[in-house]
Amino acid sequence: MNELVPHLEKLFNNIFQTFDIPQSWKISEIITIPKPDRDLKDPGSYRPISLLNQDYKIFMKILANRIENILPKIIGEDQYGFVKGRKIHEPIRNIVNVLHHATITKRKLGILKLDVYKAFDKVNHNYLFQLCKDLNMGDNFCQIIKEIYKDNMAYIRVNGNRTEKVKIQNGTKQGCPLSPMLFAMAIEVLANKIRNDKDWRGYQIGKSELKLNLFADDAIVVTETPVEMVKRIMIILQEFKDQSGLSVNIEKSEIICLNTGPKEQIEIRKASGLKLGCKKMKYLGVWLLKNPNRMVEVNYNLIWKKMQKQIKSWKEKRLRRMAKIRALKTMIIPKMMYLLQVLPGTFPGVKLREWDSKLNFWIEGNKRPRIRKRWLIANEKEGGWGSPSLELYRDAFQIERLMELQLLEEKKWVKLEKEINNIKNKELLFRKWSKTEINSLTDPLKAVLEIWLKWQGKLGIGNSKLSTLHVLNINNDGNFNKIIKELKDKGIIRIEQLYEKDGRVNRIRLERWLGQQKWLQINAICKYLNKNENKEAFLREETCLEKILKEKSNDTKAQASNIYRMLLQADEEVIKGLTRCWQNELQIDEREMEDIVEIIRKIRNTRVREMRRKILHKWYYTPSQLAHFQKKRKGNCWHGCQKKGVFMHMFWECVEVQKFWKQVQNE
Repeated sequence: MNELVPHLEKLFNNIFQTFDIPQSWKISEIITIPKPDRDLKDPGSYRPISLLNQDYKIFMKILANRIENILPKIIGEDQYGFVKGRKIHEPIRNIVNVLHHATITKRKLGILKLDVYKAFDKVNHNYLFQLCKDLNMGDNFCQIIKEIYKDNMAYIRVNGNRTEKVKIQNGTKQGCPLSPMLFAMAIEVLANKIRNDKDWRGYQIGKSELKLNLFADDAIVVTETPVEMVKRIMIILQEFKDQSGLSVNIEKSEIICLNTGPKEQIEIRKASGLKLGCKKMKYLGVWLLKNPNRMVEVNYNLIWKKMQKQIKSWKEKRLRRMAKIRALKTMIIPKMMYLLQVLPGTFPGVKLREWDSKLNFWIEGNKRPRIRKRWLIANEKEGGWGSPSLELYRDAFQIERLMELQLLEEKKWVKLEKEINNIKNKELLFRKWSKTEINSLTDPLKAVLEIWLKWQGKLGIGNSKLSTLHVLNINNDGNFNKIIKELKDKGIIRIEQLYEKDGRVNRIRLERWLGQQKWLQINAICKYLNKNENKEAFLREETCLEKILKEKSNDTKAQASNIYRMLLQADEEVIKGLTRCWQNELQIDEREMEDIVEIIRKIRNTRVREMRRKILHKWYYTPSQLAHFQKKRKGNCWHGCQKKGVFMHMFWECVEVQKFWKQVQNE
């Protein structure tokens, strides 16, 4: 790599200066992969995959890294695809929120899903070049994009042979790191037309309005005036098609209407040709149902059926336990993990525990696991097997959503949920929630807080320096909310920002921020900060939850895996359990047990590592244990020494076993 860098640097700088694009960058090779369960004689049954020059991909990745930081400034907040800091669960949560709200309030709601026909393949190149200029992307960037997309050719590889060159005249390049961002810019024109159209309204909840949801080409339009919306959308789509080359397939587009009369529905069909009576639609891999109360159950049951089918197909394969755990993590549960991450609302813990048991049953070879579940799901570093727990992952994702509700006040879905539940000025994490308070809320927030209530005690959640300023105003006093807003405007968001490093409260600084005339509110703030429990919370070492929350506030990266590990450690630590398990035989302490666990973890041979972990967990049945299960059995050693067959005796102390170990030592 070090040898290549100087040459690549020289090549890339030359391209930036001269716009002389190598010919090899303009040629791609398309291979075809058959879609599952399709007629192989039909050309439409194959998925095209483009192979591009590697130097080209490195160069375009450099450009992508440069524009990813400015993309959120030029792309509207309702485009969630390929924009830094925006996540796939956000548009889904938006839709689920309005579905729940419209169902409860009986308000009109129209949800139109647009099917953009071959979106990435149909973008007009001239439109793309002009768009880069209009967005003021810079002369160099615009010229490079123009040259790269000029005179593009492709070969198609069929049955090991290449076709003749085919000229590429439309579309963004598949496999190019910059293509998704270019497409987001291309469809932003349509998004602007929709969001700025004043002839119809989106769905309004308090001061927040949801009108449009985009994830790349997956577009959903939301309205409380469906007839007016559909009429205007048909005009806007035609204008956009003439401008960009992108068109919408109305036959494949779908609409869900809630609380709308038959006359309105007939008018919608006449104006658009859309099929009516739709009770569900698939959006970003999730089934959105007209009845939102059944959404969680339907989606999870569908995925579980697919998982069971996969597990059946793996039954014939003779795999070791650790291989099964890896297969489970990489090939069987990812779709369920996606659902746990993106779908608001919680699936019953009883059902998830039942599914966890079935997965562990399969890992054990269709037998009941011999070791406790806690050791089975614990991380390998902590002495466990690392088997995934669906219930714990559900809880981890829900707690991460609660953190986002606390931290990301400007996100659309956060505003919607806070407006629906009237909790705009409330601390969410570091406070005690009563069951009565939680029951007064609506889903999906209610489901999130039910999970949090379950873990608050186990995690020892109390006062924290990372609390928001809203803990100062438990009674939600309007005047005090104005004080909090003043502090927020000055960048003061958390309680820790009101303390000095040594834990003192600087009253003079508060007076400078708020003015001396607000002495009454300043007194109240100082009184709260000077309480012993609050000072201790500021001065003590950060808890695991606080570290995760701080990392989440400084970065947009997901923290679900860290939260999952935190939840695993909230119960009894495996190291302590293993130490107690071996205390009578070996008299070892926790430090020695940690060393043993680390030695086993570093063994490369999977078979040996698995065998040693089984011994560590006393997985093997001994004569003493079998006699306990079956009263007719005797618990004596199988080697004929007539001593009690306990674990240590069977593996080490027996005279016959000692002969074996001496033979091993001599060899």
